[in-house]
Amino acid sequence: FRASEHGAEYVYFPQPFPTLRVRATPDDFQDLAQYESYTCLTADSNTRNAVVDRDENGIARYSWKRGVPAVRGPLQERLLKSGDLKPEDVHFQLVDVDSGKPVNAHGGSVYWNEYRQRWVMIMLEVWGESMLGEIWFAEADTPTGPWHYARKVVTHEKYSFYNPKQHPMFDRENGRVIFFEGTYTHTF
Repeated sequence: FRASEHGAEYVYFPQPFPTLRVRATPDDFQDLAQYESYTCLTADSNTRNAVVDRDENGIARYSWKRGVPAVRGPLQERLLKSGDLKPEDVHFQLVDVDSGKPVNAHGGSVYWNEYRQRWVMIMLEVWGESMLGEIWFAEADTPTGPWHYARKVVTHEKYSFYNPKQHPMFDRENGRVIFFEGTYTHTF
């Protein structure tokens, strides 16, 4: 999706969280060195040597950085397990709003929703009640979140449904009704 920040337009790549972006120009889009990750790691960090960037109060400092990995998925889990990242520092961890159980977010899409006046994510949970079949709704004030709470909106118990993609151009009632599609298969 495209969004502006401080007068510059960017293309964001949510998978499912929007932690990767690049300026929306043909030259920047083609230059991998121009891509930025939304991360709480220091500028000299990599996936093997990840150091959390903290402010003077010890709070993890998230910002856009080039050449530094985003903190999500296995890297986030490793940093939590080691204690380098505190649970309160986690910016990208969804939980079921009803049960409080963690949601293992996989693929999805994010778009601005006029009706909610928030960014809306429609995403897939991997290894939920089925391997690939639970679709969740989450929302945040900014594209980068924080993303914390989600609500399950679709379950496929005997079939798989993955790669959910919103289609805002089909939304009705100014975004009150959201349309999305995905791959529906018996394969998995």
